[in-house]
Amino acid sequence: MKSVVEHLQNASRRLKRERPGMSLRAVAGRLDISPSYWSKILRGERALSKALLPRVVKVLAMDVQQVAELQRCILQNIENEKLAPATGLNTQTEQRSPVADYKEMGTPDFWMLEEWFHIPILNALTLSAQPTIDEIARRLKIGVGSVNLSVAKAIAAGFLIRTAGGQLKRTDLQVRFPTSRSHPAVRKFQGAMIGKALEAITAGKAADHFEERLISSVCFAGSKEKILAARLILEEAMYRAANLMAGEDQRETVYQLNVQLFPHDRKD
Repeated sequence: MKSVVEHLQNASRRLKRERPGMSLRAVAGRLDISPSYWSKILRGERALSKALLPRVVKVLAMDVQQVAELQRCILQNIENEKLAPATGLNTQTEQRSPVADYKEMGTPDFWMLEEWFHIPILNALTLSAQPTIDEIARRLKIGVGSVNLSVAKAIAAGFLIRTAGGQLKRTDLQVRFPTSRSHPAVRKFQGAMIGKALEAITAGKAADHFEERLISSVCFAGSKEKILAARLILEEAMYRAANLMAGEDQRETVYQLNVQLFPHDRKD
Protein backbone atom coordinates (compact mmCIF):
# COMPACT_ATOMS: atom_id res chain seq x y z
CA MET A 1 0.00 0.00 0.00
CA LYS A 2 1.32 3.48 -0.86
CA SER A 3 1.91 5.95 1.96
CA VAL A 4 -0.27 9.01 2.55
CA VAL A 5 2.60 11.17 1.27
CA GLU A 6 2.88 9.13 -1.96
CA HIS A 7 -0.86 9.48 -2.61
CA LEU A 8 -0.70 13.25 -2.10
CA GLN A 9 2.43 13.63 -4.22
CA ASN A 10 0.92 11.59 -7.07
CA ALA A 11 -2.31 13.61 -6.96
CA SER A 12 -0.36 16.89 -6.89
CA ARG A 13 1.78 15.90 -9.90
CA ARG A 14 -1.28 14.75 -11.83
CA LEU A 15 -3.09 18.04 -11.11
CA LYS A 16 -0.02 20.05 -12.20
CA ARG A 17 0.22 18.09 -15.48
CA GLU A 18 -3.42 18.64 -16.29
CA ARG A 19 -3.62 22.22 -14.98
CA PRO A 20 -0.14 23.82 -15.19
CA GLY A 21 -1.33 26.86 -13.24
CA MET A 22 -1.89 24.76 -10.12
CA SER A 23 1.56 25.26 -8.62
CA LEU A 24 2.40 24.42 -5.01
CA ARG A 25 1.60 28.02 -4.08
CA ALA A 26 -1.70 27.98 -5.97
CA VAL A 27 -2.79 24.72 -4.32
CA ALA A 28 -1.84 26.06 -0.89
CA GLY A 29 -3.93 29.16 -1.59
CA ARG A 30 -6.94 27.00 -2.46
CA LEU A 31 -6.39 25.04 0.75
CA ASP A 32 -6.13 28.29 2.74
CA ILE A 33 -2.77 27.30 4.21
CA SER A 34 0.77 28.62 3.68
CA PRO A 35 2.89 27.19 0.84
CA SER A 36 5.55 26.11 3.35
CA TYR A 37 2.97 24.18 5.39
CA TRP A 38 1.64 22.40 2.27
CA SER A 39 5.23 21.66 1.21
CA LYS A 40 5.93 20.03 4.58
CA ILE A 41 2.81 17.86 4.22
CA LEU A 42 3.98 16.73 0.78
CA ARG A 43 7.42 15.86 2.21
CA GLY A 44 5.89 13.96 5.13
CA GLU A 45 7.20 16.43 7.70
CA ARG A 46 3.71 17.40 8.82
CA ALA A 47 0.70 15.10 9.10
CA LEU A 48 -2.43 15.68 7.03
CA SER A 49 -5.03 16.78 9.56
CA LYS A 50 -8.58 15.48 9.67
CA ALA A 51 -9.89 19.03 9.19
CA LEU A 52 -7.79 19.60 6.07
CA LEU A 53 -8.52 16.25 4.41
CA PRO A 54 -11.86 17.18 2.72
CA ARG A 55 -10.34 20.33 1.18
CA VAL A 56 -7.28 18.43 -0.06
CA VAL A 57 -9.47 15.81 -1.75
CA LYS A 58 -11.51 18.52 -3.49
CA VAL A 59 -8.62 20.79 -4.54
CA LEU A 60 -6.54 17.88 -5.88
CA ALA A 61 -9.61 16.64 -7.81
CA MET A 62 -9.27 13.09 -6.47
CA ASP A 63 -11.85 10.58 -7.70
CA VAL A 64 -13.72 8.12 -5.48
CA GLN A 65 -11.10 5.37 -5.87
CA GLN A 66 -8.20 7.70 -5.06
CA VAL A 67 -10.05 8.99 -1.99
CA ALA A 68 -10.77 5.44 -0.83
CA GLU A 69 -7.10 4.46 -1.18
CA LEU A 70 -6.04 7.55 0.77
CA GLN A 71 -8.55 6.77 3.52
CA ARG A 72 -7.40 3.14 3.75
CA CYS A 73 -3.83 4.35 4.09
CA ILE A 74 -4.72 6.82 6.85
CA LEU A 75 -6.64 4.15 8.77
CA GLN A 76 -3.76 1.70 8.40
CA ASN A 77 -1.37 4.31 9.80
CA ILE A 78 -3.65 4.89 12.78
CA GLU A 79 -3.75 1.15 13.48
CA ASN A 80 0.01 0.70 13.13
CA GLU A 81 1.02 3.81 15.08
CA LYS A 82 -1.62 3.93 17.81
CA LEU A 83 -3.74 0.81 18.15
CA ALA A 84 -0.98 -1.81 17.75
CA PRO A 85 1.36 -0.32 20.39
CA ALA A 86 -1.55 0.21 22.80
CA THR A 87 -2.87 -3.35 22.52
CA GLY A 88 0.24 -5.31 21.63
CA LEU A 89 -1.60 -6.68 18.59
CA ASN A 90 -0.84 -6.15 14.93
CA THR A 91 -3.87 -7.39 13.04
CA GLN A 92 -2.68 -6.39 9.55
CA THR A 93 -6.19 -5.58 8.38
CA GLU A 94 -5.04 -3.91 5.18
CA GLN A 95 -7.66 -4.15 2.43
CA ARG A 96 -5.95 -3.94 -0.92
CA SER A 97 -7.98 -2.08 -3.50
CA PRO A 98 -8.61 -3.90 -6.81
CA VAL A 99 -7.42 -0.75 -8.63
CA ALA A 100 -4.10 -0.55 -6.74
CA ASP A 101 -2.09 -1.81 -9.72
CA TYR A 102 -3.89 0.25 -12.37
CA LYS A 103 -1.91 3.10 -13.93
CA GLU A 104 -3.89 6.34 -13.82
CA MET A 105 -4.20 8.23 -17.08
CA GLY A 106 -4.63 12.01 -17.23
CA THR A 107 -6.87 14.12 -19.43
CA PRO A 108 -4.25 14.34 -22.25
CA ASP A 109 -4.85 10.60 -22.69
CA PHE A 110 -8.63 10.93 -22.89
CA TRP A 111 -8.43 10.77 -26.69
CA MET A 112 -8.53 7.01 -26.03
CA LEU A 113 -12.20 7.46 -25.11
CA GLU A 114 -13.16 9.49 -28.17
CA GLU A 115 -13.79 6.32 -30.17
CA TRP A 116 -15.26 3.27 -28.44
CA PHE A 117 -12.89 0.83 -30.17
CA HIS A 118 -9.51 2.23 -29.01
CA ILE A 119 -9.50 0.38 -25.68
CA PRO A 120 -10.99 -2.89 -27.02
CA ILE A 121 -8.23 -2.92 -29.65
CA LEU A 122 -5.57 -2.60 -26.93
CA ASN A 123 -7.14 -5.49 -25.07
CA ALA A 124 -7.49 -7.60 -28.20
CA LEU A 125 -3.71 -7.39 -28.57
CA THR A 126 -3.30 -9.10 -25.17
CA LEU A 127 -5.24 -12.22 -26.16
CA SER A 128 -3.28 -15.44 -25.77
CA ALA A 129 -3.29 -15.94 -29.54
CA GLN A 130 -2.71 -12.39 -30.73
CA PRO A 131 -5.06 -11.66 -33.64
CA THR A 132 -3.98 -9.89 -36.80
CA ILE A 133 -5.23 -6.42 -37.71
CA ASP A 134 -7.74 -8.01 -40.10
CA GLU A 135 -8.97 -10.37 -37.37
CA ILE A 136 -9.41 -7.51 -34.89
CA ALA A 137 -11.40 -5.56 -37.46
CA ARG A 138 -13.61 -8.58 -38.08
CA ARG A 139 -14.12 -9.31 -34.38
CA LEU A 140 -15.03 -5.70 -33.53
CA LYS A 141 -16.97 -5.19 -36.78
CA ILE A 142 -15.04 -2.07 -37.78
CA GLY A 143 -12.86 -1.20 -40.76
CA VAL A 144 -9.24 -2.28 -41.08
CA GLY A 145 -8.33 1.38 -41.58
CA SER A 146 -9.83 2.27 -38.20
CA VAL A 147 -7.77 -0.44 -36.51
CA ASN A 148 -4.55 0.66 -38.21
CA LEU A 149 -5.17 4.31 -37.28
CA SER A 150 -5.94 3.35 -33.67
CA VAL A 151 -2.78 1.26 -33.42
CA ALA A 152 -0.65 4.06 -34.88
CA LYS A 153 -2.04 6.58 -32.39
CA ALA A 154 -1.52 4.13 -29.50
CA ILE A 155 2.12 3.61 -30.52
CA ALA A 156 2.70 7.38 -30.78
CA ALA A 157 1.15 7.91 -27.34
CA GLY A 158 3.17 5.11 -25.75
CA PHE A 159 0.31 2.69 -25.12
CA LEU A 160 1.83 0.17 -27.54
CA ILE A 161 5.32 -0.78 -28.67
CA ARG A 162 6.44 -3.01 -31.50
CA THR A 163 8.88 -5.71 -30.44
CA ALA A 164 12.00 -6.72 -32.35
CA GLY A 165 9.97 -9.58 -33.81
CA GLY A 166 7.34 -7.16 -35.10
CA GLN A 167 4.68 -8.09 -32.55
CA LEU A 168 2.56 -5.39 -30.92
CA LYS A 169 2.77 -5.26 -27.13
CA ARG A 170 0.95 -3.13 -24.55
CA THR A 171 3.23 -1.06 -22.33
CA ASP A 172 0.73 -1.11 -19.43
CA LEU A 173 -1.76 -3.95 -19.10
CA GLN A 174 -3.94 -2.16 -16.57
CA VAL A 175 -4.91 1.50 -16.98
CA ARG A 176 -7.85 3.59 -15.86
CA PHE A 177 -9.11 7.10 -16.53
CA PRO A 178 -10.07 8.68 -13.18
CA THR A 179 -12.34 11.74 -13.19
CA SER A 180 -13.72 13.81 -10.34
CA ARG A 181 -16.28 15.52 -12.60
CA SER A 182 -18.17 14.88 -15.82
CA HIS A 183 -16.03 14.89 -18.96
CA PRO A 184 -17.32 14.89 -22.58
CA ALA A 185 -14.93 12.13 -23.73
CA VAL A 186 -15.98 9.91 -20.84
CA ARG A 187 -19.67 10.55 -21.55
CA LYS A 188 -19.14 9.70 -25.22
CA PHE A 189 -17.31 6.47 -24.42
CA GLN A 190 -19.82 5.30 -21.81
CA GLY A 191 -22.73 6.16 -24.09
CA ALA A 192 -21.19 4.07 -26.87
CA MET A 193 -20.66 1.13 -24.50
CA ILE A 194 -24.26 1.32 -23.25
CA GLY A 195 -25.22 1.09 -26.92
CA LYS A 196 -23.02 -2.01 -27.26
CA ALA A 197 -24.80 -3.55 -24.27
CA LEU A 198 -28.13 -2.90 -25.98
CA GLU A 199 -26.83 -4.65 -29.09
CA ALA A 200 -25.83 -7.64 -26.95
CA ILE A 201 -29.42 -8.22 -25.80
CA THR A 202 -31.19 -7.40 -29.07
CA ALA A 203 -28.95 -9.08 -31.65
CA GLY A 204 -30.30 -12.03 -33.59
CA LYS A 205 -28.19 -14.58 -31.67
CA ALA A 206 -28.53 -12.91 -28.25
CA ALA A 207 -30.24 -15.96 -26.74
CA ASP A 208 -27.27 -18.16 -27.70
CA HIS A 209 -24.84 -15.93 -25.81
CA PHE A 210 -26.80 -15.70 -22.54
CA GLU A 211 -24.18 -17.52 -20.46
CA GLU A 212 -21.40 -15.21 -21.70
CA ARG A 213 -22.94 -12.02 -20.38
CA LEU A 214 -24.60 -10.46 -17.36
CA ILE A 215 -26.98 -7.61 -18.09
CA SER A 216 -28.96 -7.05 -14.93
CA SER A 217 -30.45 -4.18 -12.94
CA VAL A 218 -32.22 -3.27 -9.73
CA CYS A 219 -34.57 -0.36 -9.05
CA PHE A 220 -34.82 0.99 -5.49
CA ALA A 221 -35.58 4.08 -3.43
CA GLY A 222 -32.46 5.24 -1.60
CA SER A 223 -30.56 7.99 0.20
CA LYS A 224 -28.40 10.57 -1.56
CA GLU A 225 -26.12 10.57 1.48
CA LYS A 226 -25.00 7.03 0.68
CA ILE A 227 -24.20 7.63 -2.99
CA LEU A 228 -20.40 7.91 -2.63
CA ALA A 229 -20.21 4.73 -0.55
CA ALA A 230 -22.42 2.92 -3.07
CA ARG A 231 -20.28 4.13 -5.98
CA LEU A 232 -17.14 2.82 -4.29
CA ILE A 233 -18.72 -0.63 -3.73
CA LEU A 234 -19.85 -0.85 -7.36
CA GLU A 235 -16.59 0.38 -8.87
CA GLU A 236 -14.44 -1.93 -6.77
CA ALA A 237 -16.68 -4.90 -7.55
CA MET A 238 -16.31 -4.09 -11.25
CA TYR A 239 -12.52 -4.04 -11.05
CA ARG A 240 -12.43 -7.23 -8.94
CA ALA A 241 -14.41 -9.06 -11.62
CA ALA A 242 -12.10 -7.74 -14.35
CA ASN A 243 -8.99 -8.72 -12.39
CA LEU A 244 -10.41 -12.21 -11.81
CA MET A 245 -11.02 -12.89 -15.49
CA ALA A 246 -7.92 -11.09 -16.80
CA GLY A 247 -5.70 -13.01 -14.38
CA GLU A 248 -6.20 -16.29 -16.23
CA ASP A 249 -3.37 -17.67 -18.37
CA GLN A 250 -5.72 -18.15 -21.30
CA ARG A 251 -7.52 -15.11 -22.71
CA GLU A 252 -9.81 -15.78 -25.64
CA THR A 253 -12.30 -12.89 -25.66
CA VAL A 254 -12.44 -9.15 -25.01
CA TYR A 255 -15.24 -8.30 -22.56
CA GLN A 256 -16.89 -5.02 -21.61
CA LEU A 257 -18.29 -4.47 -18.10
CA ASN A 258 -20.57 -1.46 -17.63
CA VAL A 259 -22.21 -0.21 -14.43
CA GLN A 260 -24.97 2.41 -14.44
CA LEU A 261 -26.40 4.08 -11.34
CA PHE A 262 -28.65 7.05 -11.96
CA PRO A 263 -31.76 8.74 -10.46
CA HIS A 264 -35.14 8.14 -12.13
CA ASP A 265 -36.99 11.03 -10.49
CA ARG A 266 -34.76 14.04 -11.09
CA LYS A 267 -36.26 17.27 -9.76
CA ASP A 268 -34.63 19.40 -12.49
